[in-house]
Amino acid sequence: MIDDPWGSDDAPLVPPDAVALLPPRLADLAALVASGESRELAPGDGPGVMPRADELPEVTDLSEADWVPFDASGYELAVLAAWPAGLRGWVVDRRPKVILRMWMDGRQEIVPASGRGDPYEEMCETATACGLPPPPRGRLWLLRSPWPELGVSVVVRMIWLRLGPEDHDSGPRAVFAAAQDFLAMTAEEVWQALTPEMRASAEGWLARGRSGEDVADLVCRGLHPVHLERLRVAGPHGVVLTDGQAAEWVGVVVSPEVDTDAAVERVALWRELGVPGPDGDRRRRLFMEMHPIEARTWFEAGFAVDDVETWLGVDLATAVAWRSAGFEGGVARDLLMADPQLTPVEAQAFDAVGIAPGARTRWVATGFSAAEARAWTDLDIVPAEARVWRSVSLGPENAKAQEAVGRHALPPLPSGVVVGWASLGPGRDDVNYGVTDPPGTRGSVANIGPDGIPYP
Repeated sequence: MIDDPWGSDDAPLVPPDAVALLPPRLADLAALVASGESRELAPGDGPGVMPRADELPEVTDLSEADWVPFDASGYELAVLAAWPAGLRGWVVDRRPKVILRMWMDGRQEIVPASGRGDPYEEMCETATACGLPPPPRGRLWLLRSPWPELGVSVVVRMIWLRLGPEDHDSGPRAVFAAAQDFLAMTAEEVWQALTPEMRASAEGWLARGRSGEDVADLVCRGLHPVHLERLRVAGPHGVVLTDGQAAEWVGVVVSPEVDTDAAVERVALWRELGVPGPDGDRRRRLFMEMHPIEARTWFEAGFAVDDVETWLGVDLATAVAWRSAGFEGGVARDLLMADPQLTPVEAQAFDAVGIAPGARTRWVATGFSAAEARAWTDLDIVPAEARVWRSVSLGPENAKAQEAVGRHALPPLPSGVVVGWASLGPGRDDVNYGVTDPPGTRGSVANIGPDGIPYP
């Protein structure tokens, strides 16, 4: 084992007594941590609420000297350990320690970590797997590139690209070895090792007088100056993409099936349609799964961007039919996820018999008609329980007879029937009973066992 690959005695790049006050947003999160309380977030605020390294003033100052903050969690710790010691530094990690908690009903809270979400234990395990001692705690690491014309993220990406499937299976030790090999290369060898797209991008920007960290994100995406010219031509209201926005957007669209040139063209077409770029998780699926030419037909049919994203995976004619029937897109999409065969007329039948919208989706998922749902509801039996009665060929009349002789308990299940179950929440309808539905039963819950896995 290497005695001290981390420079445990190395001084921080910025002394703790020389750092500026936390900016307002981080100071607010620090106050939340000190209070020990949680805070509910507005819808959509979750992805951007976690504190970032580049929000610290000392990190911002160090970036002017090409120091780049590096997330050393997971296997990235193996890359950090292999990095040349003279090009690796640290500052005290002053980011408030919080985690994002998400509930099944969609609510999100920012919560003091209080020992939860601390990656240090995993970092120690990774270090041990590499034959290294545990890294020092409480450091925010920063790196500089061994080759100034190529940014840190380009070097790290090349290390990952050199790993084969068998290396990924071998764990962090294989990453450590790959990083050591790559970082031992000469500048000429590194340039030759770049993928053709990355090399063309780096050379193109170098010819324009830009290199290193200034264009690292663009090089990682294989974005040539010509690509940026194409992206900056298009755009609603004269808005010009920044380099970072262009790299993020193309990174969402590009895939094994869509190369960089095609991805750039798609992004340009999206912008010509006036569609905003990625915003956290918003619109990512839309850009990944739909071509802008197809999206144009939806817009011409009167659907907004968010509507189109809601309806992904459903054909336009079906969406138009549900809209014409008066259903809001998200409600209709939930109903179709509960039963892809459901028609607007069948859904409206639940309204006609007085089934509440929230309960309606569950009745649809368990394969009951509106009339059946009304009959079971009148007996105070929820869909999960009605499914048990149906599985043994008993209906509402049987449940009513059983209740009449005083054999009902909670939950109200058929007398003498014993089934396995699993609970997904505190309510009666959160229970998944281990029953087999009659052949041909519609709905997403049909033939699902208590473990959530469909029966064979």
